Amino acid sequence: MNTLQLCKYLISVNAEFIAKTAMSNCHCIGLNSFIINEKPKVRLFIAEPNCELFEKFDYLNPIIPIHPHKYDDMFSQLEGTMINHLYEVGGGLEFNKYQYLRLSDKSTKLELIGKQNLAYLGAKNDVTELKATELHTATLQGERCSWLITETFENKNFEQIAYHQNLIERKELYKPMLNSNDYLHSYFNF
Repeated sequence: MNTLQLCKYLISVNAEFIAKTAMSNCHCIGLNSFIINEKPKVRLFIAEPNCELFEKFDYLNPIIPIHPHKYDDMFSQLEGTMINHLYEVGGGLEFNKYQYLRLSDKSTKLELIGKQNLAYLGAKNDVTELKATELHTATLQGERCSWLITETFENKNFEQIAYHQNLIERKELYKPMLNSNDYLHSYFNF
């Protein structure tokens, strides 16, 4: 079974769960999120043609804030290319530091908690794994772009922080997706 077949299988057996958890405009305009398996958690991302992540990348002002993850993640690219932009603490780029609640907390409240200098390490595509502690953001290339993220090992020291020059709460993000299963069946032609 290849990754696409596994994805379609999980969509077919977890339809009810997907319908409860699907989101449109997840993290940015035009990015849809579907949890297609609960344990281990497997999240499917599908970028619409209008997805902001297709825009030119500005390492000082990325679309999605720079952030670590709670889990080490495994990436499986289905279509297009995801480019991870990596950063580390230190360096000469000053960013605002925010604390936020995770998507599973059902809130996206942001709190400015200070400043942090970061260094931009560069772009990396064909990423298959990302350690929870690695700071990153992403951009996309291609006509269509979709990928799976599987959460593996938890970082017990995880802090819900993000870095950005001027992060604002956007009311149009993190909306429940209606007809998510119809959308997925149409996207994957089954």
